[in-house]
Amino acid sequence: MAGAKIDRKKIMPEYLVCFLSTKYGRFQIKRIQMLSGQGKLELVDIKKILILPASYELQKNIADIYNLAENFLVLAKEQYVQAEQLLLSELGLRDWKPRHTLTYVRSFSQVAKASRMDAEHFHPKYKEMFDRLPSNVYLQLLGKITLYTKGIEVGSSAYTESGIPFLRVSNLSKHGIVDDTVNFISNELYNVLREKYEPQQGEILLSKDATPGIAYFLDESVQGIIASGILRLSLIEDIPPYYLELVLNSIFVQLQIEQSVGGSIIKHWKPSQVQKTWIPRLLADREKEISALVQQSHAARREAKTLLEKAKRAVEIAIEYGEQQAIDFLCK
Repeated sequence: MAGAKIDRKKIMPEYLVCFLSTKYGRFQIKRIQMLSGQGKLELVDIKKILILPASYELQKNIADIYNLAENFLVLAKEQYVQAEQLLLSELGLRDWKPRHTLTYVRSFSQVAKASRMDAEHFHPKYKEMFDRLPSNVYLQLLGKITLYTKGIEVGSSAYTESGIPFLRVSNLSKHGIVDDTVNFISNELYNVLREKYEPQQGEILLSKDATPGIAYFLDESVQGIIASGILRLSLIEDIPPYYLELVLNSIFVQLQIEQSVGGSIIKHWKPSQVQKTWIPRLLADREKEISALVQQSHAARREAKTLLEKAKRAVEIAIEYGEQQAIDFLCK
């Protein structure tokens, strides 16, 4: 990689972002962080990063791809918000804010029935939320809609530099798998565990520990093993999977989780509690409409990721083989 002096005005910001996300950019950043011993970048350190000089043509091609990806991301966010707002409207919760309550009273029989004594569990906002549901909304227990399978903990000693992804709660988001900080396990261990612990297409991944209630529907197969803090949900009732995913990520379920897990520092949502979570059901056409918006959002986000990966790979090809090969790659 060349380290020639570059006129910064000739570096397009989109090209710069793509370069820094390549293995060459990440290597320099990691090296600077290691040398500083602080794990962060100061302005003086950033100036030391060497950027590959590139022609206007290559930078413009990369910028066009990058901006197209950004457009898909904007579309994905808009569609997801539209789905969220439509769901909340159907549940009567779109503009709802729990009332601020300083004191409330519960009877001993209520405490005994709940087997809980913490005041937070009996906060009026939970009943208030259910009371706002319109009469045409009916409730089903998640345990009647899905079956669950727990993940496994392999221990940090089983991690390897490369291999098969071991997916933890930190690698799960409501928009997909976050693979930037994924750990790996060996192929040998993967082959031992894959039959019981590899997620399958058509399942919903749901976090139960640390940050409980993160859900994502797998419409594509994923190679990897899930950690014990994640459940695999398989559908046994007729419910649009993207609709169920959105509900699990919504305030309606999040408040149920808050009430269930209590005030513990490290959150643990027990599978028995997961099964007792109420899922609101709407008219079939409404559920399908919401589901379609979530599906379109995920598709737009995947397209954005594909385009960004293409732009990043083009920079790497330019470094390794020359600009013309990179331009040819982008034109495919």
